[in-house]
Amino acid sequence: MQQMMGSHNYCHNHPKRAAFYKCENCGEYFCDKCILTSGDGRPVCRGCAVQLGWPNTRSGGLTAVGIIAIIFGSIGVLSIFFVLMSQKLVKNLSRGAEYETMQKLSEGPIAMFFLIFTACTWILLLCSGIGLLKLKRWAFGAVVTYCVLDVFQIAVNMIRTFSILDSIPPFMRGMIVGSLVGSAALGLALAVLFLVFITRPAIRTQLRA
Repeated sequence: MQQMMGSHNYCHNHPKRAAFYKCENCGEYFCDKCILTSGDGRPVCRGCAVQLGWPNTRSGGLTAVGIIAIIFGSIGVLSIFFVLMSQKLVKNLSRGAEYETMQKLSEGPIAMFFLIFTACTWILLLCSGIGLLKLKRWAFGAVVTYCVLDVFQIAVNMIRTFSILDSIPPFMRGMIVGSLVGSAALGLALAVLFLVFITRPAIRTQLRA
């Protein structure tokens, strides 16, 4: 591969990183992390390599995020089934007025809509991970949409729960609040991680084919 030592150009994907290679397909300059080598030694950027149909053009970071999305998406989809099972269990075991508030959280049209909305969000994350691994152009929009829906879901869930917190039995408040805050923190961290990562120029380049 031809290397341009002493070049004053900067990487097309990383403006603060010096570029030592020029893609022979698009003519842009790239650093060593954004360039690949053809069989005859020609430097080609990852985005052009994807367009040219080269195999193994996915970066390690993109692979890792794609796998994380698939794992969390799968766990989220499975959690929906556990929620449905727990609802049946609570309904069968509930006796007395102290469980009426708990049933409000898990029964009724609003709760069912929220459950379906949550399931769709997890399915979207799962599909996003698959799209990232396959370097699909639509994966960018899918990840961004997931992040927006995830934040909305967390906000609605917290509002629903805290609006009836006073009527929840005292011995259950700590457990509910703890699980709510923990899941919200994890969800927000995951959304921020995906959003920051997917908007990086190097990742956008790989998904532009």
